[in-house]
Amino acid sequence: MRSFSRKILILSLVFFVEILSFSFLIDNYERGKLLGVSTKRIIGGIVPHHLFVDFIIDDFFQNFSIQQPETIVLIGPNHYEVGDFKVLSSFNDWETSFGLLQVDKERLNKLIASNVVYIDDDVLINEHSISNIAPFIKNNLPKTKILPLVVSNKMNLKEIELLSDELVHLFDENIIFISSSDFSHYLKSEEAEENDEYVFDIIKNNSYSKLLPLDNDFLDSRSGLSLLLSCLKKHGEYNLELLYHTNSGEILNNSNILTTSYFSIIFY
Repeated sequence: MRSFSRKILILSLVFFVEILSFSFLIDNYERGKLLGVSTKRIIGGIVPHHLFVDFIIDDFFQNFSIQQPETIVLIGPNHYEVGDFKVLSSFNDWETSFGLLQVDKERLNKLIASNVVYIDDDVLINEHSISNIAPFIKNNLPKTKILPLVVSNKMNLKEIELLSDELVHLFDENIIFISSSDFSHYLKSEEAEENDEYVFDIIKNNSYSKLLPLDNDFLDSRSGLSLLLSCLKKHGEYNLELLYHTNSGEILNNSNILTTSYFSIIFY
């Protein structure tokens, strides 16, 4: 009798746990946070770094919460074109309000040994395309490490290809490459829409060499985005999903102000 009661208790506990797990997934699906993500292996993405759209940034990283990557290679523009080299990084871990975000020092050492990345702590700590993103990674992916790369927009196509060759050697199912980039700057919504349409067409067709002549009317990280797309092309076939596309004029419901535009995209 005791044995039978114990079996009933165990079965009841298993059933209860399954119900809780199912309820958790349903709740997430209803909020739109994990819709479809569980069936996809995400290999890359594009995310804004303007904190005006923090809700887009947070939503972007929620899409990785099932996958829990080992390392995110975060590629941001060198906004002020400072430092002595075109591709910069740092071994310093990132202090965030959610805890310490660790740098993947092992993989960073490999890039430094290949002479494609150089260390500049001062540039990294002051580059908001990295620092603005770090807390969102730590909050949503507490065990994930970061490999930050600050990339000059003065890079040419040959330099981008050389760096992407080295990066794809790091590419496995535990690594995700992300471009931290804002798009059209200081144009009215209608003009921003036209430029965004042009850039999105480049992204969809992975014709990244066309990004290099563009300026801030189109995006602030033409080299960084080109690097991401080059890595994806060398990795193999992939799909694209547009999570968000908007601009500050649309968000504020004011078509007359000068805007910044934003894309949130995952590649899987």
